[in-house]
Amino acid sequence: MSILSSYTLLLWVLFLSIIEINYTKNIFSPFTVTAWPFAVISILVNTFAVSIGFLPVSVRANFFILLNLSLVWITGLIIYVLGSKKSYQPTDYANVFGKYDKYQGAIYLVAWTIIAVVLVKIFLILSQNGLWYIGTDDYENLMIVGLVAHLIQVAKILLILLVLISWNHKKGFLYYVTVIMLSLIIISIKVKYHIVWVILILFFIKNISRPLEIQSKNLIKIFAFVIVIFFLNYLAMFYTLDYFALTNKNMWQYILGLFYNYTMSGPILLDSWLDLANTKPWWSMLIVYINAKNVIVGDPLRLNAVDFVSPGFMRVSSEHLSNVGTSFGVYVLIGGITFTILMTIVIAAISYYFYYHSRGSKNPISIFLNAVFLTMGFLSFFVQYFTLLSLYEMFIFFCIFILIFEIFNKLNPQR
Repeated sequence: MSILSSYTLLLWVLFLSIIEINYTKNIFSPFTVTAWPFAVISILVNTFAVSIGFLPVSVRANFFILLNLSLVWITGLIIYVLGSKKSYQPTDYANVFGKYDKYQGAIYLVAWTIIAVVLVKIFLILSQNGLWYIGTDDYENLMIVGLVAHLIQVAKILLILLVLISWNHKKGFLYYVTVIMLSLIIISIKVKYHIVWVILILFFIKNISRPLEIQSKNLIKIFAFVIVIFFLNYLAMFYTLDYFALTNKNMWQYILGLFYNYTMSGPILLDSWLDLANTKPWWSMLIVYINAKNVIVGDPLRLNAVDFVSPGFMRVSSEHLSNVGTSFGVYVLIGGITFTILMTIVIAAISYYFYYHSRGSKNPISIFLNAVFLTMGFLSFFVQYFTLLSLYEMFIFFCIFILIFEIFNKLNPQR
């Protein structure tokens, strides 16, 4: 029955996607980017991963996913019908960001300052512990706190801006070296979603207004690129731990198992999480704001989001544990099915608003927010990110840079 429910989900997603693509004239929308990872993972788990020891995506989980995805699609259709079709015509985003090309020098200056600070931090850590330390959790714990962690959030925005501003411009040696170094220091924090966010945001901004044929081709490229990033991350870890060898069969099997676990565990655990409805406090979604309030009033208490959006590690296969259960699962933990439906509709409505508004807009913030919500939708098969400070920091830093650019453009309109 599990495999039958997976094919039901796949066919339903295909049916709704065909309808939506027909009127949006676009492969990428809040529904399609959210729905297809769920559908593909469900099929892969129930046709292949179960044969190597993974638990199936249950019938109940598949139909709960189907319910929420249907709500996303219906919300998008309502907003399309209520909105002005004139605003749906795509804008050339290259021109929107190209007007900031005069500030590339400033971006390089800030970027290399941050690169230097992060490299010094890494050097100090490794000089005390050795190269092998990169492969440990302690290294990651040192990198995700303090000044360096916040500077890496700035680095993410600088990388995004540098790529977008240079979209239609000639790129020199300094550009490529800076892009590579910014990417490496983002990866150095060892939290994979940071670099994945950057890749997906850039992908959606650069492809949302392109013809369907080009979108299809580039979709395959982005999947391959993200997978390569994942494997390179673990290969680097094995190298620092002296376990690296291209002929090491156990190493490759281990990495492959981690990849399956990382990408497929959310829908698998969703079934168990449905039995844990209403087990987390109602204010769990407000953790970022609670921590911000504590900073302002001088309260030293800092709440860890993971403690409030996951019941902890649970078994997904004979060899693997996971603590993620999809974005829908998080909402179930906090407020049950009713709250999940409410959050699905609210987030879909916001996503579709920016989706349609940005397609006819020359506002870089609207364009950026559209890409952010598409990225969050695409990663819903894994978890939700609205309880993470890094998401809000990224938006704030983006707005700060755009505001500074706009002020200087107004002060020096002819430059």
